Amino acid sequence: MLLNDEENYFFSGLKGGLIISWDIETSKMKTNLQAHKSEIKSLYLARKENPSLLASASLDGKIKLWDLRGKNTNISVKGHLESVNCISISPDSFYLASGANDNLVKLWDIRQNKLIKDLYVSEQSAVNCLEFNPYCITLAYGSNDKTLKHWDLERFELISVTPMDKLPATKLAFDSTGKNIFIGTNEGFKYWMIDDEKPEFIDMFDLGWNNLQDLVHKEEGLYGIPNNY
Repeated sequence: MLLNDEENYFFSGLKGGLIISWDIETSKMKTNLQAHKSEIKSLYLARKENPSLLASASLDGKIKLWDLRGKNTNISVKGHLESVNCISISPDSFYLASGANDNLVKLWDIRQNKLIKDLYVSEQSAVNCLEFNPYCITLAYGSNDKTLKHWDLERFELISVTPMDKLPATKLAFDSTGKNIFIGTNEGFKYWMIDDEKPEFIDMFDLGWNNLQDLVHKEEGLYGIPNNY
């Protein structure tokens, strides 16, 4: 599920590959897009600079970008060999990052419709979540190797590695400063400062949920949605 606060609607991706937008006030379907032929694993709506840009990723390894004003697919790429679990659009809407079960994070140039870089993850470590930093050119991602890695995208250098202890990161969100990050697991979330090479642990909240579906940070607080919500 993906919420658009300003326009008062949200998106949902279905197992059959359909994307549906819903009006929050009326609880009625607004539009639908036959986006993929297999289960949609991730949706991402661009930030305020380009709110009409929607990205979708699916079980078949394909990624698509949609112009919501005309329902047209701007980009359709198949660079991953396995299910794409997570996608993120950069704050300026120029780039897209994707993470998948094939142990790869890929960085795409949306304007030129081309792959820029592959970031290789530990062997047999599917990528579960990723997010662009809202204030600088960096990217964080969590994988099944129970770490969160923070990358400098100008130099393509690893900034830091944050250990996750017992459970891998399933969702993540930068806070409003871009220096700290909330890391969600299937038990709760942890709060880390990751703006240098030595991440600093700030706090932990054990919420007892199962199978975290989404994690969203806003000015008024942090929201976690479990799969049984």
